[in-house]
Amino acid sequence: MKISKLPSLIFCFFIYAVGYADISEAVDALEKKIWKDFVCEYGFVLDYKGDFPTPQECLEGRPNYLNWWGPSENAAKFTGLYLASVCQRYSLNPTQSDADKARKLAKGLMLCASVSDVKGFVSRGVSSDGKTHYPLGSEDQTVPWIYGMYLYLKSDIPNAKEKEGLKSKIIEVCSALDVNDWGCPCDGKFKGQNRGELSNFRFFYAPCMLFGLRVMWDLTQSNHWRDKYYSALRERYGNTGKSRIEICAKGYTFDNDWLFNIDKNFLWIYVKCQAVMRILHDMEPDSKIKAAYYSGLCANAESAYKSAQEYKLYDNSANYLFNSSDWRKIYKWRPQESQKDAEKLALEQLKSHSHGAARKMERNYMTNPMSAVSMLAFSGEAKYRKIIEDAISHYDYSKFHLGEIIYASIAYSALKTYVGNR
Repeated sequence: MKISKLPSLIFCFFIYAVGYADISEAVDALEKKIWKDFVCEYGFVLDYKGDFPTPQECLEGRPNYLNWWGPSENAAKFTGLYLASVCQRYSLNPTQSDADKARKLAKGLMLCASVSDVKGFVSRGVSSDGKTHYPLGSEDQTVPWIYGMYLYLKSDIPNAKEKEGLKSKIIEVCSALDVNDWGCPCDGKFKGQNRGELSNFRFFYAPCMLFGLRVMWDLTQSNHWRDKYYSALRERYGNTGKSRIEICAKGYTFDNDWLFNIDKNFLWIYVKCQAVMRILHDMEPDSKIKAAYYSGLCANAESAYKSAQEYKLYDNSANYLFNSSDWRKIYKWRPQESQKDAEKLALEQLKSHSHGAARKMERNYMTNPMSAVSMLAFSGEAKYRKIIEDAISHYDYSKFHLGEIIYASIAYSALKTYVGNR
């Protein structure tokens, strides 16, 4: 190394290392930012601050029928994951503030599953009228919905009457999914179709379907659901394929031949799998099955460890440009007649050069590493404590434009709940 390069390298280190000296200060700043900019009036966590679509825009599929790149693209997903983290935090240290937050978030999730007459449909939020919604949900919205609502139901926050309503709605959604062979139903223009098949034999799906069945067994205390759970757990794909529990034990690398470069591009959609597998592990009475879930939790943590270290690459001193709030201006639109049309349009829209750098930088060096850190925390392994704390404390949360900062909250609650408490 040339001596002349040392000053600039040292300078870069100090820029990137800016953060909070204490993790509690970081979490306080994180929470303030989430509730200031990303929790909307309906109780959803938004992808970013931006105008809600009008009812007509939802019906026409603007920016697209998937609502990809819209401000409420991941309303059910982010809200479910974040609600669970608030409930975990409350269970460790009950406060009125967290109870109030959880109630608002749960109200938002309840709305997501109540705006349609299609049983089992979970919407991506609502339009400006509080009811009209995009017709396509997904497994990525549905599973966090179940996860967040279930942890809220099992917490001490809702009263007895509210618990009955929550229990009824969770059972309604999961029963409808089961009748539909665990396909996630669509609404509106695409009624009768599915968006996501949880019965598929991929790690992305396996723990999620099992979680839905395990929740039904717990809430109904019925041998019918117990038998369904264990049958699905041992079911194999074909005569020589892996069973779901074997897939769970392998972890997300099982999907490497299906999704390209998961560690760089898709960890954020796998956090829900690690989260529900942690619940499956903790609820499982059979020691061999419990050990398989634990193997998967540890395998995911080991695989994600390298990506977790990339939190250091986020430059807190930078002021990255963010233009996505003006989504009507950025994304060119055309009519779509099928889900494939909607996907094609959405992927073309993603190529827009009008986003600004903030979206890419935050996704690459905050969302992805914090998703990896969440996986470390859900494993419960004490050896990851330092990197989890360092990563959460690294960021200046006041500067972020994406609601994906909730992954830091997920990591923190999982750290407090599981690390060192196997």
